Amino acid sequence: MTQKNQNKSSSSGFQFILKWSGIFFVALIFIGFIYRLLVPVKLNLNENDYIKRVFTTEEAEIYPTVPPEFSIEEMDAGTILYVIEEQEEYFMIRPFIRTHLDSVWISKESVSDYSAEQYKQWQQQQDLDRFGLDEDEDE
Repeated sequence: MTQKNQNKSSSSGFQFILKWSGIFFVALIFIGFIYRLLVPVKLNLNENDYIKRVFTTEEAEIYPTVPPEFSIEEMDAGTILYVIEEQEEYFMIRPFIRTHLDSVWISKESVSDYSAEQYKQWQQQQDLDRFGLDEDEDE
């Protein structure tokens, strides 16, 4: 008899944990949806919010101030950036709308003007360099 009571209590405890885990899971999903409605992720700026778009041609260091005292981190090659201010040798860019970095500085030498065609050509050249593919082999 005690074995049955013990099995019953452990089974009811397991069901209690499953029930509350499910409730918390649904509640967190609901809170996440509400948060995204209130604070949407915006990946692109409007055309009047930036001067021009550029992309990094190779890994480039970004700086919090001009003149640069220290580097914060590096931007990967091929990252599309929005220029919001321009100085002699540097662009103030906005890498992403929702990050801890609001805006940072990058050297003008490490970026190229963005156009869909120019970016596509750069990607193709990167693939050719990386994989050693020859365009004549396809024909």
